[in-house]
Amino acid sequence: DLVILDIMLPGINGFEVCKQIRKDFGSNVKILAVTGYYSEENKKKILEAGADAFLRKPIILNEFRETIDKLLLSGPNKYFIHKKSEEHTEENAGLSL
Repeated sequence: DLVILDIMLPGINGFEVCKQIRKDFGSNVKILAVTGYYSEENKKKILEAGADAFLRKPIILNEFRETIDKLLLSGPNKYFIHKKSEEHTEENAGLSL
């Protein structure tokens, strides 16, 4: 039901892995992409590759759980949690990328 995919993997392209998962499983699986190498370009690339959500590392456990719950219970919406200093915010990016 859910794949948690680090997009910066040694020896393999996480963006291509995401595309292949989406190709093989369609919308039957949710993809949560994570990275310690955040950039707007990486965010855009992974979403275009088919990820349903994107989290930055280090991951805050409560937000990780909340994101997973939303992905597994949601329809076509895409959820993102971004670290801003010590506080975190959520943005529904299903409206724009």
